[in-house]
Amino acid sequence: MSPRDLFLLLILSAIWGSSFLFVRIVAPVLGPIWLIAIRVALAGLALLLYVWVARKIPEFRQNWRHFVVIGLLNSALPFSMIAWAELNITASLAATVNAATPLFAALVGVLWLGDKMTPARALGLVIGMVGVAVLVGLGPLPLTPIVLISVGASLLATFCYGWAGNYSKKYMQGIPALATTTYSQVLGAVPLLLLAPFSAPQNLSAKLEATGLPLVIFSSVTLALICTGVAYLIYFGLIQRIGPIKVSMVTFLAPVFGTLWGIIFLHEQLTWGSVLGFAIILSSVSLVSGLTLGSFVSPRAKVG
Repeated sequence: MSPRDLFLLLILSAIWGSSFLFVRIVAPVLGPIWLIAIRVALAGLALLLYVWVARKIPEFRQNWRHFVVIGLLNSALPFSMIAWAELNITASLAATVNAATPLFAALVGVLWLGDKMTPARALGLVIGMVGVAVLVGLGPLPLTPIVLISVGASLLATFCYGWAGNYSKKYMQGIPALATTTYSQVLGAVPLLLLAPFSAPQNLSAKLEATGLPLVIFSSVTLALICTGVAYLIYFGLIQRIGPIKVSMVTFLAPVFGTLWGIIFLHEQLTWGSVLGFAIILSSVSLVSGLTLGSFVSPRAKVG
């Protein structure tokens, strides 16, 4: 991995980690549906503008159904569930739970695509659930019903990500990544925009005054253009240059940045239980995916 690509990988991890910070700031003001509608719609429009200016407009009609599914599974549904969850849990907790995405990707692969369930994978899945239990049980938040439901919503979001990954593996082979990224954001925005009139935030003026209109605008625009549009362009560019195995390192790094931003900017509390739970989850991800430090640094590691 070149220094440039390593730097971009760190930038991508920091950007995706910051998305949990911005969601935590804006979701209580605009509500989950309005926030995610803005995020996905703006990202889709920005990507459409990019492909138009770059004269790289991809084919749409042949694969539009797949773009709809990916838009729902990889954007509209998980983004909305995470935004709702962050009304009740911290940004750092939501970011850390998101590290469990590879566990659900492996589970869906076994149940749906017939991937082999090895002893290491089975052990990893069990350890991963233990890690989530430790993370929540020994974390800084009281174990109230709404906290547990919110953690469940975050886990359901990671299940959507895992399902989207397997769907892409099965149906999106040969489809340009730029097409998938652009059209999935545009189509993922449609149901959110349809729901927006029925999900208008209450006491919006008071909430904007309390949080600050400039902060809400900055967070919403950054979440859409940087954390979604630009991040996906960096992500797929890295996949083309260094391969998906090394890019998957973002799974380990983004929650670290998400926790760091929560501590710095939102003054969220970090407990030893949170650190222990995160370490257990990462260990389980390593077992399930077969990834070790050597996978990222060895010159013999696969890149395709």
